[in-house]
Amino acid sequence: MAKNDNPTNTNTNANDPTSKIDAIKQLIFGENIQEYNHEFEAVKKDILNKKKELEQLMDEVKAELLQNIDNLSTDINIRITELENMFTSFYFQ
Repeated sequence: MAKNDNPTNTNTNANDPTSKIDAIKQLIFGENIQEYNHEFEAVKKDILNKKKELEQLMDEVKAELLQNIDNLSTDINIRITELENMFTSFYFQ
């Protein structure tokens, strides 16, 4: 019975995608896997930091654009009011 249990366990491990991936990684990268993992983590961290910086920059640009739109809207309203006043005073005098 012990012989039947071992092949089943071996087949289960052979069918496990994680163990297959680990075996392939070991074959490809060998002893350098820890160094590669460290470098990948560093790159991942750098990308996440850059993402945060870009999100902050986008928020700043958005706030500035909204302020400029508000200023433009105010300026247009003032000019429209001035034109209405000029029109009224010209035609209704």
